[in-house]
Formats: sequence, C-alpha cells, structure tokens
Amino acid sequence: MIDSAQKSERLRINEIFHSLQGEADAVGYPTVFVRLTGCPLRCQYCDTEYAFHAGDWLGLDSIIDKVRSYGAEHVCVTGGEPLAQPNCLKLLERLCDAGLQVSLETSGALDIGAVDRRVSARGRRQDPGSNEAARNRLENFALRRGATN
Repeated sequence: MIDSAQKSERLRINEIFHSLQGEADAVGYPTVFVRLTGCPLRCQYCDTEYAFHAGDWLGLDSIIDKVRSYGAEHVCVTGGEPLAQPNCLKLLERLCDAGLQVSLETSGALDIGAVDRRVSARGRRQDPGSNEAARNRLENFALRRGATN
C-alpha cells in the first residue's frame, strides 16, 4: 500500500526517452523528454493522443534517476498537458535543483505562473482549428520565458 507521502511525490509517466530537441532555443541538443500522462484538452490535430491515458506511476526520485541515466544536460517535460498533474511543479523544481537545463512544453490552457523561474516555459496558443482556442490563457503570454519570448 502506498502512503500519502509517497503519493505526493509521484507522477503518472507515459514515457521517458532520449532524442534531439527539435524546437526552441535547444534545437539540435541531446534532450531527455519526460512525457506525462493526461490532458484536459482534445485538440483536433493532437499528435500525442496515446498520452491521454497510458502510463505508469513513478516517484520523483525514480524519474530524476532515469533522466540522469541518459547523460544529457537538457530535459523537456511535456505531455499531453504536463501541468494537469500538480506534482509536475515539484518535478520541474527538482530537475532544476539537479543542475539540468529544463524546458516545459504546455498547451497554454493552464496557468504557468507557479512554474519555477529557472524553467524555460513555452505555452502554445491553440488556434481555432484545434477546437480548443477558447481555452487559451492569454495571461500566460506575459509569463513565458526562454526563446519564445
């Protein structure tokens, strides 16, 4: 049985993998991608529908150990919608504390105000073709940091 302390330090992870970053200021850099499970949006053209439901619960220490095992300096937390899991904020902070260069890819529909200031936060704007444009949080545009400002 999992006690409440253990539950508060875990996330549902769809996948963790190593690849080259294809976007933003870290384009071309070896990057570890941490894809969290779940998303409250249902964009018409979503390319990660497989991340809506599937995934395993992992503790923050296990996630960080797996990320470090790849030896990359860059890590990108993505989804689905990573901020749909409240412990995402703890993960971002812990990854930064571990000395990694951290970026966050988010839909732009959830508040990024509480994201650690060391994280390059990239909120996308949902266009009308997504069928989710009404969920854009316009306040996030002033809060974005990193190469997308």
